[in-house]
Amino acid sequence: MRTILIGLLLGIFSNAISQPMSGYYSIGTEQFSNFNAAVDSLIAKGVSGPVTFIINPGIYNENITIPEIEGASETNTITFRPKESDSTSVTLISNATETILLDGADYIHFLYIGIKTNNHHCISFQSEANNNMLSNCIIEGGVTSFDSISKALIYSDAGNDTNNVFSNNHLIGGSYGFYYQGETYENGTLIKNNIFDEQYYFGIRLSNQYNPQIVGNTLNLGYNTVRSIYCNNSKSVIILRNKSYEGGIMLEDCHSSNNQESIIANNFAISKNSSAIVQSNSSYIKILFNSTYLHGNTQTRGAIYSNNTSSSTIMNNIIASFGSGCAYYIHSGYIESDNNLLYSNNLFAKNNTSYINNFSNWQMFTNNDANSYFAEPEYMSNNDLHLSQGIADGNAQIIPEIEIDIDGDTRSANAPDIGADEFLSVGFEKNTQPEFDIYVFPNPVNEKLTVVTNTKEHKKIDLRIINLKGRLISSYSFYTQGKKETFKYLINKSVKKGVYILEVLSEGKLIESHKIIIN
Repeated sequence: MRTILIGLLLGIFSNAISQPMSGYYSIGTEQFSNFNAAVDSLIAKGVSGPVTFIINPGIYNENITIPEIEGASETNTITFRPKESDSTSVTLISNATETILLDGADYIHFLYIGIKTNNHHCISFQSEANNNMLSNCIIEGGVTSFDSISKALIYSDAGNDTNNVFSNNHLIGGSYGFYYQGETYENGTLIKNNIFDEQYYFGIRLSNQYNPQIVGNTLNLGYNTVRSIYCNNSKSVIILRNKSYEGGIMLEDCHSSNNQESIIANNFAISKNSSAIVQSNSSYIKILFNSTYLHGNTQTRGAIYSNNTSSSTIMNNIIASFGSGCAYYIHSGYIESDNNLLYSNNLFAKNNTSYINNFSNWQMFTNNDANSYFAEPEYMSNNDLHLSQGIADGNAQIIPEIEIDIDGDTRSANAPDIGADEFLSVGFEKNTQPEFDIYVFPNPVNEKLTVVTNTKEHKKIDLRIINLKGRLISSYSFYTQGKKETFKYLINKSVKKGVYILEVLSEGKLIESHKIIIN
């Protein structure tokens, strides 16, 4: 009897040990002393439900390799995170080739963790590591002056690692932020809302991708940078609402198709040593609503650079060169461009073998930009491409698929602004009521608001300045006399500097509401 009882107890104990994992566990405790102990348990047992490892604060000097885990799925995800949403509380650091290797692992989530390397990759993907997430982490490789692939912070080899998401991370140092390549058009790569600092060679370098999305990133790279964002041999690339402060954006050997074009839209692209936006040996690209600032002393650069590219649409952009480069530099082939705001304080363009001195000659020789404008854009500064006022206001062509700007502000449905910023100035929508136009400017405003109305009717107009808490700060009223008129109003000196909402009412009915900056 005793033998039977002992056997039953041993069987129950053995079964408990081998049960798949599910629920919450802890790392840095008696349960699992470190990351490797937790990973060993995952490998041995698999999972039968969602698993979350809560990591005690501290520095963990180890590298981990996670293979495919039995039972992991879209429902049964495996998450590593600290108790608090603080990405400085837990650091995983290693001298190995990679601090984390996902070797065929799927559905692994790393949240709010510091991942560091002294010399190599912070995290690598191989053997079809799919559906993983890296979010709110600090990815740090140290500052380097080498362009070696071995120093890429996030690395994917030439396999197909699909549907991996990278969001809200801070990437510091390394030769590349991302060196991420597929074998045959891996898909679902999302790089969103990350901050890149001090990468030596490339911020983001992708190749062999289908429909990768690079959205809302800020790239603060050095003057040695080749490109902030570079995509090679990829299809239907989406590059939206990024702020690139050196190196620019480039698509090379990217051939898409009609109705599945690559889209570069709503980006700030500032560059000194490289052209701001480049398309090379590619097809079916839409370059829409971007703001560029090219500076430096190299003539063989352009705010827009194009080489051997077909079926490309360039519309509603601010294309500006403030140095020795051109607004357009067309190395070979042809482009189709219109409704842009163009500026160059040197040679206007290079078109294949010929330099073109001015905007009028460009229009005449190329039949491009018939509805574009030539003027210096009124950027806030050479590092801030938001606009304060100017001809970009309300003069873009409507493109229904671009509904918001670089900041997420809704674009005007009737008269959007040229460039990445739907700015807060004049040009309140035209024809908001039949035979009634109203313009309010400047924005930002220092002392005086100017209101221009054009109506055939007698109307009472009210302007109301409201703070962001909804409190009325100041108001002005006047009556139109059925003609074009101009009214000027001093801003009350008691109104503090800041962002406000300016409402325009006609006969007591709200017809416009816009943000306004008071300096």
